[in-house]
Amino acid sequence: MTEEFWNYGSMIFEDGLAIFAIKSVLLLLAAKLAADMIRKVIKKVSIRKNRGNEIVFSYVNKTIRAVIYAITIFTILGGVKPLQKYGAALLGASSVLAVIVGLAAQETFGNYISGFFLAIYQPFKVGDIVTLPEKNLFGTVTAITFRHTVLNTMENTELIVPNSVMNSAILEDKPPTDREYTKYMEVTVGYDTDIDLMKEIIWDIAAVIPNVVDIRSKAEINAGVKRFPIFIQDFLDSGILVRFPVTTDTLRNNRFALSDFREEMLKRFRKAGIEIPYTKIDIVGLPDKS
Repeated sequence: MTEEFWNYGSMIFEDGLAIFAIKSVLLLLAAKLAADMIRKVIKKVSIRKNRGNEIVFSYVNKTIRAVIYAITIFTILGGVKPLQKYGAALLGASSVLAVIVGLAAQETFGNYISGFFLAIYQPFKVGDIVTLPEKNLFGTVTAITFRHTVLNTMENTELIVPNSVMNSAILEDKPPTDREYTKYMEVTVGYDTDIDLMKEIIWDIAAVIPNVVDIRSKAEINAGVKRFPIFIQDFLDSGILVRFPVTTDTLRNNRFALSDFREEMLKRFRKAGIEIPYTKIDIVGLPDKS
């Protein structure tokens, strides 16, 4: 009776169904123990290292776990005799299926590889403010996953950017240790503008706009250094292009500060007689020939 029990199912399973089931359970337990052990080791290493390496360890941990369980499953299926008999056919079919799935998931796999390189080289980290000029995107990095990077914008919305884009695009990175954010403002003034008066007005406006930060040191303030440089950027057909930085305490406040700055400039420039050129169209009626 005992021998019959252990040999039951031997036509399908190696050494019978009971041995196959026991081996399968033991292999799965061993795989789980190995995966958990690797996770603990990776967690200990991540604690010792800086936080920027957590993404690398997450990638390594999940990849190793997938490999361990894949090997375990194939080992268990190797104990099924019909699968051994048709192993070559299944291998060929699985190869074809792998090619089809690979082509279908090419973009996803590319994002995974790009995310891995982002984790390795760390051009930016969670909490950084990044700008992608060629994509006209910018925001604070809130998450970096296998497939995409999440950016929080000034409008408090989330942008889901594929890792392949983040890995190939030219970007500007601002670490979270410096929470101030600077954006340049441009304005065109007429050629008859008193440049010195215009500069003084802009500096005075910067002193009263909420959330605008004075980045000068105490020594620079005592020495009479101006709040920020104002550049004569270009000579245009309609006027002089002026460019200057506006620095705020946070990224989100920069948008409101720029709006307040433009509004105040309109008022101050109009009062000081400084013209902001714009296109004017004069419509002249034809003489009445009747």
